[in-house]
Amino acid sequence: MNMMERNESTWRRSGMLLRRAAACAVLMLLAQTALMAYTVTLQSGSRGEGSDIVINTPDPAGLPTSQSGVGNGQFWMEGEQLWYKFPDCPASFTAPAGEILLGWYIGEESDEAQDPGTRWTISSDLVLIAKWGAEEIEYGDGNNNLKFAVTCVSPLEAKLIEISQFDDGNLVIPAIVDDWGKEYSVVEIADGVCQNRSELTALTIAATVRRIGKEAFSKCHNLTTLTFAEGGQLTAMGQHAFFNCEKLKKIYNLPGSTESEEGYLFDSCGTFEEVTIWGYRNIDDGNWADIRNASTLRVTLPANAANGAMWTTFYSDGRNFQADDATTVYKATLQGSSLVMHEVEDRIVNDFTAVILKSTGNPVLTKTEAESSDGAHNDLKGCGEAMNTPERTYVLYGGEDGLGFYPYSGEKLNPGKAYIQVPASSGVKGYIGFTEGIDLGATDVQIPSAGEAQQEEAEAWTALDGRRLSDRPISPGIYLRSGRKVVIK
Repeated sequence: MNMMERNESTWRRSGMLLRRAAACAVLMLLAQTALMAYTVTLQSGSRGEGSDIVINTPDPAGLPTSQSGVGNGQFWMEGEQLWYKFPDCPASFTAPAGEILLGWYIGEESDEAQDPGTRWTISSDLVLIAKWGAEEIEYGDGNNNLKFAVTCVSPLEAKLIEISQFDDGNLVIPAIVDDWGKEYSVVEIADGVCQNRSELTALTIAATVRRIGKEAFSKCHNLTTLTFAEGGQLTAMGQHAFFNCEKLKKIYNLPGSTESEEGYLFDSCGTFEEVTIWGYRNIDDGNWADIRNASTLRVTLPANAANGAMWTTFYSDGRNFQADDATTVYKATLQGSSLVMHEVEDRIVNDFTAVILKSTGNPVLTKTEAESSDGAHNDLKGCGEAMNTPERTYVLYGGEDGLGFYPYSGEKLNPGKAYIQVPASSGVKGYIGFTEGIDLGATDVQIPSAGEAQQEEAEAWTALDGRRLSDRPISPGIYLRSGRKVVIK
């Protein structure tokens, strides 16, 4: 190799070493960038109260590697990039009266709000300023002209605050209002928003609405029909929400989850012709006096799907109900770890009676003056009002073992539902299934004398679920022997 070739080889090696050194320097710079502890400062802005909040990044080695599972206002790593998620308003910031957080702004000079939940690449210290204000949305669909106030921006929610027009006496409150591409759910109706509007004849309320304000539709003297969209989420009404709507005769899909905040909801409305309720509730308190006296009162119950049918439980407090043709009504007797069901042939649920319902759809029950003659034994219990949960209470649930009764750990039992209170001596541990087909009518059960029981000792005993027993049972219950039912006490 001549001198020129040796020099060229040396230059190549030198160039390679330089490139390697440069690459190492870049990697070191990236590593330093990734490990840098940036600071995000949250400020309440000129119109909000509260102190600044400063958040520093922890050691990036302990950060999540993706946005999955990242909470509100946290950092995370994606590759070599450090990200930050904008928070909801911190608890130490107090919103001015009547205003909401309109968004986070990056520094004083920014004029574009970053909504809570926005992801932002962190490459330097970041100052976020919370700005407050009142935001209103005008809505018109050709028939209704309404105004809404934004109540929350994460999630996007709004409240109906003004009604300027509705055509032909028909008012439809929408589920969603659009404001420049942002869709806000309508979750509330303001106090007194439509009182004394004699032109109102029919009202439809979206399923998204969770609260109707005090006297919101009071004294709408020509309102005849009130309809709630199916799947309604309504949980609260203010006092006298529909006071003195004396022509209101029909209410459809009233959510059973509704509670009165202060007092009577439909006072001075006269006698209703037809009321349908979605999901049962106790209607025997004073707030519901006019509802319970409706000429036709129907209840549609949400149910669990299992084995090709819909199942639920029901407890009537003060009213008799007739189940529809597609629904079977059962009472039940607890036998060991199984409920044996007895069909109520007339499908009438007497007042203060708890039952299991099986239907080809959601069960529909209609108030009736008829009385069921079924006198079968029934171990199901129910509560008319929310009550503290008794010990060893089991409720109907579609758990890991299938549809059946499972231990209930809630503090309160909801009204209108059936439950089982299991004796400690029963041996039941975590699941109670139920079986159909054995008639447990009270008149069919025969209780043998001591002499008869001794005479039949050698004959086979069978449990109600079909299991053949090796000996005479010692646990109390109903068993089959010699072709008849035998009660062991």
